[in-house]
Amino acid sequence: MFFLGAREVLVPQGLLLFDVSSAHKLREVIGDKPFFEETEDYTYLWANRYDKRRRLCCMRLSFFVREGAHYIRFSEEHVQRAYCVEELTSLLKETGFSVMGVYEAFTTDAPKPTGERIQFVCRKEV
Repeated sequence: MFFLGAREVLVPQGLLLFDVSSAHKLREVIGDKPFFEETEDYTYLWANRYDKRRRLCCMRLSFFVREGAHYIRFSEEHVQRAYCVEELTSLLKETGFSVMGVYEAFTTDAPKPTGERIQFVCRKEV
């Protein structure tokens, strides 16, 4: 859906640049692990659950943010699917993009097996 929507709004030969969390990151780095941070002005609790069969990482976050003498609580839930580079490249081609480059995020290096973010540079084909 994202690729189709991006294609719809780009001019011919327009560029699409995006990055994704790597499958390694979702499985090994944050999957099934809790994180938290506590400061004077905020605290957050972050719990993850990775579903190997569906390749989904479900993240539940609770924030406590100081507002004057009190803290306001709010929560978020995020879900990310673990894709490999080949899957995303195939989906991009199917939706009318040429893949110009795939990089370890924020570098011009090839993605590493233990990298956490992958950057794609694509062009809308006419």
